[in-house]
Amino acid sequence: MTLIAGPQLLAQNTPMQDINPRMQPKLDIDEERVKANGIRKLPGQHIDLYTDLRDRSDVDELVIVFDLAVKEWCDYFNVEIQKTASYRLSGFVIEDRARFRRAGLMPDDLPDFLAGFNRGHEMWVYLQPGKYYSRHLLLHEGTHAFMQWFLGGSGPHWYSEGMAEKLAIHEWKDGRLKLNFRATDRNQVEYWGRPKIIREARTANRLKSIDDVFDIPSHEYRQVESYAWSWALCEFMSQHPATCDDFKTLTKKCKDSTAQFTVEFARTINSNRAAVDRDWQIFLGEHDYGIEAKHMVIQEADAEAGKNNFLIHADQGWQRTNINVDKGDLLKIQAGGRFQIAHVNRAWQSEAGGVTIEYYRGWPIGMLLAGVLNENNVQGLLEPIAVGLKSEIEMTRDGELCFRINDSPARMDDNEGCLQVSVEASK
Repeated sequence: MTLIAGPQLLAQNTPMQDINPRMQPKLDIDEERVKANGIRKLPGQHIDLYTDLRDRSDVDELVIVFDLAVKEWCDYFNVEIQKTASYRLSGFVIEDRARFRRAGLMPDDLPDFLAGFNRGHEMWVYLQPGKYYSRHLLLHEGTHAFMQWFLGGSGPHWYSEGMAEKLAIHEWKDGRLKLNFRATDRNQVEYWGRPKIIREARTANRLKSIDDVFDIPSHEYRQVESYAWSWALCEFMSQHPATCDDFKTLTKKCKDSTAQFTVEFARTINSNRAAVDRDWQIFLGEHDYGIEAKHMVIQEADAEAGKNNFLIHADQGWQRTNINVDKGDLLKIQAGGRFQIAHVNRAWQSEAGGVTIEYYRGWPIGMLLAGVLNENNVQGLLEPIAVGLKSEIEMTRDGELCFRINDSPARMDDNEGCLQVSVEASK
């Protein structure tokens, strides 16, 4: 038996130790002391939940949520569900930390954590505002725990915290749980707010490069902002076609928490790094709930041979034309055809002028936009020019002419069809 200042740790082997013998022993919890301090124990299949909150159905159901999450983690990390038969943690959902300390449930060597902390057999979560966010934090810490127990570790901080955030985003509805949920509205993930942090950084001109996120030091994870950046990068890397396959392999390398983990991953994506860095800028430039990196990838427009005529697809982001323009050039642009743009569970037909029932970035959804890409500088795409059905526009930058249909990157999946766009110099 090993003693620390506070609760004792159980030294004997348990079925859990067979999963990962390297994990430290569990806390020796005095159940009578716990009960005497007004803390309830809610047992589940994979968690014993201790809380000082009463008459809170949203807290009581956390046991069910956690048990359902184990299968979700198994599916994502490709772990056989049979291996989790003996997997069981203790979770503490805390309103009054002094009460938990008196009950012997907060060891003196526990770090002064921000909102949640996982160590070995135990997880601590401070009660958060709203029903969603406390549940999110328990799943965040649960993701850490699952990775450490079944993958042997969770990698360096950017990956560990990014993956915990990514998988903890969830939908809990009608007794069903979905992890790694793509939330398209802030009301689905009340008080979480990571996209807002990215948008505020964009407004303040404090956007981080991919390497900046890789290099966030451990002490900066005392700030919520660092979690937002790590989540955004993991979300981007898991979706981008040039990085998604290599990103998947990182689950097999989680035992390595050193800089080498990141160095090796960066090396695997270096052949496409310029394009990845460029698309990351667009991803941040339009960042919002539900954004998908695949729609931030610049693609080649379908062109007719020998003509400045292009098909611009409604379900893609920016499409480059290989037409180089100079600042001050005047272009005549015409667009024909109709396509489907679907919103609010209803598909609408649109032409290049857009559908004025709904707007995005100040223009009707479906409106044809033009932008300019100058090498890998994407500012000319983040400040596009409205074209519509027919326009004569003046180029405000040097670079390559690009087009896209105006729509939220979170809502392009259900778009169908394309526009026929012609370009000629104005005389």
